[in-house]
Amino acid sequence: MGLFPIGTLVRLNTEELAVVTQTHPDDPFRPQVKLLTDGKGEKLETPLLTNTWDRDSRGGFARAVVEAVDGPPVGIDALAYL
Repeated sequence: MGLFPIGTLVRLNTEELAVVTQTHPDDPFRPQVKLLTDGKGEKLETPLLTNTWDRDSRGGFARAVVEAVDGPPVGIDALAYL
């Protein structure tokens, strides 16, 4: 089990909410996630699969997990998106 197990709802540094879909074998801080909301908190019509280990054009990480989030208070059942 990693730092953010599969099925964990997380908030990213971009303020997006996502569910962890896969752990990274070498870096527990960089899971694969499915984005559920945009940075303004609006639910995405189609969730987007992305990797937090992907780098931007300047070599930095485009997204990073900030914290785990409890789903019911924000109205999201993370397991429904797996």
